[in-house]
Amino acid sequence: MENVRAFVEQRSGIRRFRVGRILSRGLFLCLFIALVFLSRHTSLAQTTSTEILGTVTDASGAVITGARVTVVRLATGEKREATTGASGNY
Repeated sequence: MENVRAFVEQRSGIRRFRVGRILSRGLFLCLFIALVFLSRHTSLAQTTSTEILGTVTDASGAVITGARVTVVRLATGEKREATTGASGNY
């Protein structure tokens, strides 16, 4: 009877090892998928555009309407132009 008990204990130990191994693989897979998803999600938060806001005024502080504002990106020479509105904003 002891031989049977030792065999059953040995077999159940092997099963526990296999179940533990499967759980650890599953946990690793879940963590890996979560990591990939989170890294993808944070990379979507990055933008490639910007905004420049301001007001054009003269020496006395009065706003200038209809003034042309030109912004030049020095690295590429790219230009963007805007015209101020009634409040001098661009």
